[in-house]
Amino acid sequence: MVTSPLRPASDPPVAPRQPGPSLRPALIVLGAGALIFVVGTAIALLGGRTAQTTTVEGLGQPVPGAKLRAVPARSVLAHIEASGQPPANIVAALTVPTGSRYLGAGGSSAALDQFDRSVRLDVGAPGSEVVHFYEVELSRAHWVLATDRSSGPGIHELLGQQAGSDGYQWLVGITITDQSPAVAPALAGGGQSAASCTVEIRLEQQGDMS
Repeated sequence: MVTSPLRPASDPPVAPRQPGPSLRPALIVLGAGALIFVVGTAIALLGGRTAQTTTVEGLGQPVPGAKLRAVPARSVLAHIEASGQPPANIVAALTVPTGSRYLGAGGSSAALDQFDRSVRLDVGAPGSEVVHFYEVELSRAHWVLATDRSSGPGIHELLGQQAGSDGYQWLVGITITDQSPAVAPALAGGGQSAASCTVEIRLEQQGDMS
């Protein structure tokens, strides 16, 4: 009898893979979420940086007898405008030196009926130049100056009045305070310093003109 050669045993059949949930949708959602987070963080950082370094730019108009040039104060006063106040003609009657840096705003209690708010700026110029700037600009814009005086070392105050288109009298108080000069890095070798001052512009609504 002829014996047939042994055949190697065949591998057992592999069971087909059962369908299950895919990780692809989850990975897509995770990636999209990470992208949104990164973009949102970048926008927030840029926004915060812009808010901290808001500078009034523009070519500006020359001011007689002054080195500084004037640009409308509209963008600065927008920080304190509320319910149409101050009126348009009062906003249009104020300027700031070009290159001024917005520092912040303040105001009286919202419970008071009369508008009384202020903005603060940093100006890269000596206080004496800024005083002359506002003496000329307030006069050109038809403010009636009631006060123009030094009120302390390095502090000068101007107070003007003008009728608003809302039927009320408006006061503008401008306080200019010289800052201690800081050595400018670019000029440090020459021993020179950069002068600057802070400017507070306060607007106050007075009684009506009737």
